[in-house]
Amino acid sequence: MAKIYIDKNNFYTNLDIITKLTNDVNKIAIVLKDNAYGHSLDIISELASSYGVMNAVVRDEFEALQIKDKFKSIIILNDFPSKAENNFSYVVNDISMLSKISDKVNIELKVDTGMGRNGISFNQIIEAFEIINARELKLIGVMSHYFNADVDSKDFDIQKKQFDKIKKIVKNLYSSKLRFHIANSAGTIRGFSDDLARVGIAAYGAIEIAKNLCPYDFKPVLSLEANIISTRTIDKGDIVGYGASFKSKEHCVVSNYDFGYADGFRRSLSNDFTAKSGEKLVGRISMDNSSFLGKSKVISIFDDVREVSGKCETISYEILTALNCKIKREVK
Repeated sequence: MAKIYIDKNNFYTNLDIITKLTNDVNKIAIVLKDNAYGHSLDIISELASSYGVMNAVVRDEFEALQIKDKFKSIIILNDFPSKAENNFSYVVNDISMLSKISDKVNIELKVDTGMGRNGISFNQIIEAFEIINARELKLIGVMSHYFNADVDSKDFDIQKKQFDKIKKIVKNLYSSKLRFHIANSAGTIRGFSDDLARVGIAAYGAIEIAKNLCPYDFKPVLSLEANIISTRTIDKGDIVGYGASFKSKEHCVVSNYDFGYADGFRRSLSNDFTAKSGEKLVGRISMDNSSFLGKSKVISIFDDVREVSGKCETISYEILTALNCKIKREVK
């Protein structure tokens, strides 16, 4: 099968930049959801922990349990607790959850500041704290999420002001010390001033943000290579792949490689992609393999996912998280 390489030095270079932005490595919360954006939960959690990152963010309890011994604090974005772990905190995405959740687990209250997705509304804050105080729930944080910080718009400033307003209200409603956090990667780059920076795509060096907003050189962490399966010489008029979408115009050598759409290779790239190492893709991408001109034993599909996402008219997140978890990941 194809192989994915994780560049440790590039990852640490990105964390160096983020540490300067937060002024404290203890304020970094590395986002590890969905197999660390396709990079490998095991590998990235180990690298981040070794760097000194003490906080992590995951999608669910299943992911959290795999890394529970590596971080001081793990935020679980979308799950209902089945057990109480001292370093787990569960995000409350809807006010109804406050009446159902155990008073033995840590919670983080999410407030919607304009994204219109998860979180209680601004008008529900007082009601939420009435429930929290009455039930003596273990609230440790209040959070929100920037929805448009990667583009040059007024939304960022509007949300930031809204969250600052929320912080003042909350401090009057709750006597214990809380942590506040709203910043994602783009928000951290544009101006960090809270207790945690939930950083994912910047740490992986695949952030896509308006150039005037980001003067920093984040390095791509993930690269992908494919291995040869077979080679053949074809003549003018011969076809390659399903649907006869490629018909050779000349005598040439074509090789098949172990990376297909089941591994995350977008089928829309069929007949319209050149590998980073220079080989031209021919024919339709198959489920488990794809064909390129040439006979190299190993080819580099990409070393910067943003080049692929741009070609596919999508975002780097979608390409990365679609990479088959069975593909071996290796630190280099």
